[in-house]
Amino acid sequence: MLRKRVRAGDRKSRSLIYPGMKALLTSLIVCGSAGLAAADGLTPMDVSASSTLKPKKDQYAPWRALDPSTGTGWCEGKKDSGVGEWLEISGDDLALSRLSVAAGYWKTDKLFVANNRPTLLSVIVTDHDGREHPYDLAVPDDMQTAELDLGETLDARSIRIVFADVARGKLNDTCISDVVLWNGDRPRRAFLEAPAAIDDLGLAIDHLAEAFGTCDEGLLKANVKFPLVYGKKKYKKPKDVAKACGKSSFPVPEGGFDPEAVSADGPGRVSLMVGTDTWILEYDGTRWKLVKATF
Repeated sequence: MLRKRVRAGDRKSRSLIYPGMKALLTSLIVCGSAGLAAADGLTPMDVSASSTLKPKKDQYAPWRALDPSTGTGWCEGKKDSGVGEWLEISGDDLALSRLSVAAGYWKTDKLFVANNRPTLLSVIVTDHDGREHPYDLAVPDDMQTAELDLGETLDARSIRIVFADVARGKLNDTCISDVVLWNGDRPRRAFLEAPAAIDDLGLAIDHLAEAFGTCDEGLLKANVKFPLVYGKKKYKKPKDVAKACGKSSFPVPEGGFDPEAVSADGPGRVSLMVGTDTWILEYDGTRWKLVKATF
């Protein structure tokens, strides 16, 4: 098989419901919560790697290459330069026409230079018929994404990205900071849970809006994980949140809710952006709960 070579390239006084949240909930009622996935491009994906650097917690875990930040990433865990190590993304619905890879460790300019730098990637796209479509992808010398245009849309079940060649740095770790799959001009944004959990996420937003809109202690207990960090405060019990909610103690940030700003924040964890504000929700296998909100 020929290998293709590619050049780099309202209750304003009491409610916590954000402006624009009601519009989102209305769209969920009209279209069904599954419409959330279609609207914002969330795509259930699994991610694995041949090896992983093992620091504290999961700082360099494979899923870091799929989160929305290029300041994090997956790093291989071998003692050599990492040639031959790979990151693989798989799923039932990974149709793509191009691929963007932030190769190297992009947390800072200094760390990008200090770490090993991939110079050539091998990309193997496997379709649902089991056929492999291999590509070579050259990587820019600086912090620019390597762009792979497939020249067609492939109905992929997996995409494996392999370090084919590496320039050694002072720190002998080779990393990928970000991977974005594109279907036409739309990015396929990672959702690191089963497809059914997308429906559950739509319901969770509805339940949280009701809980904070009514300041109901029972609803808060069912839909919030305690202790809850909200802004600069920590609430240990549902009654504390209900009390603060009733007294209008919760800030109500301005700006609308962006229905496309749901991002994977780790397995079983998502962030919902509202303007410059963020809600963090965790999934326990049956339901999503709010665990943190920052402003």
